[in-house]
Amino acid sequence: LPGYVKQYIPGRNDTDGTLQDIAATNGRMLDVILKRTLEVYQLPSNQTIVDYICSSPQVLHAIIDCGALLAGVDLPMLSVNLLSSLPEDDVDGILFFDNEVRDWVILERSGRQYPKDLSPVEEDRVFAIFDEPRCRGTDLKLRADAVAVLTLGPNLCKDKLLQGAGRLRKLERSQNLVMVGGADVFTKMHELQSRRRMKAMKHP
Repeated sequence: LPGYVKQYIPGRNDTDGTLQDIAATNGRMLDVILKRTLEVYQLPSNQTIVDYICSSPQVLHAIIDCGALLAGVDLPMLSVNLLSSLPEDDVDGILFFDNEVRDWVILERSGRQYPKDLSPVEEDRVFAIFDEPRCRGTDLKLRADAVAVLTLGPNLCKDKLLQGAGRLRKLERSQNLVMVGGADVFTKMHELQSRRRMKAMKHP
């Protein structure tokens, strides 16, 4: 390894507590996620994530697509459909990353679309779409009481989940999550729980 890179081997050379600090940070974030999650919802086979957002009784302000449930969806067209379904008193536009212009844009209710920094619509008045590539390292100034849908996929790892939830910068204080996944995710969860129960019974 280069001289400036330190190699850490769990249980052997973590003399300065780095791994413990990382584990503690992850643990704190997981605790925040558990406390600030309003609902965990399994999509029925005849419902898509877009259907859920449009019909949810809970007012929603963002989707964080960690589980890639929007893979292959045309985001400009999705934005048009969402804008017609979300309440006007809460949402003035849809904020998404436009791959054609390689920038964040806001689709306004007037039908006009501007780069985020040029639109008169404030970020706290939009519904934001964090597609899968934007679930890490993207900072948007969402409203302080935002509720975001965080999608779950069968291959979603803990790090990606933590990074996605971290898009809500005020999650610990005033923002909330709703987690949504398909039947495949919940089937895996139930199988894992069953294996853990069986292991606990064999080794009490």
